[in-house]
Amino acid sequence: VKITDREAMIACGINPGEAVRKMVIAFSEQIFHSGHVHADPHPGNVLVRKCYHGKRRATCEIVLLDHGLYQTLEMSTRSTLRDLWRAIVLGNEENMKQLSRDLGVDNYSLFAEMLMQRP
Repeated sequence: VKITDREAMIACGINPGEAVRKMVIAFSEQIFHSGHVHADPHPGNVLVRKCYHGKRRATCEIVLLDHGLYQTLEMSTRSTLRDLWRAIVLGNEENMKQLSRDLGVDNYSLFAEMLMQRP
């Protein structure tokens, strides 16, 4: 099921909130820990499937497709992204401006909106 298809997830018994949480964890691991990032994560390349672990309740797994485009992030870029997320969450506009500039982005507010996927 595509990660954007809430109705299909519910119909399959998948909790959409759990799916989104697992997707955020998967990409956070790539960006902030390994630095090896799937660079084409559109809905056709990010699927969710129902799975079972032993006798426990049903859960879900994130399935990434099309592994032809990856980007390796330098540690300095990963650290700047980490600090930018912190500045966004804390509402520190001065840090958002500076850290966005450090990443080569002039429009810090649009960049923050894109990262947060909300205005």
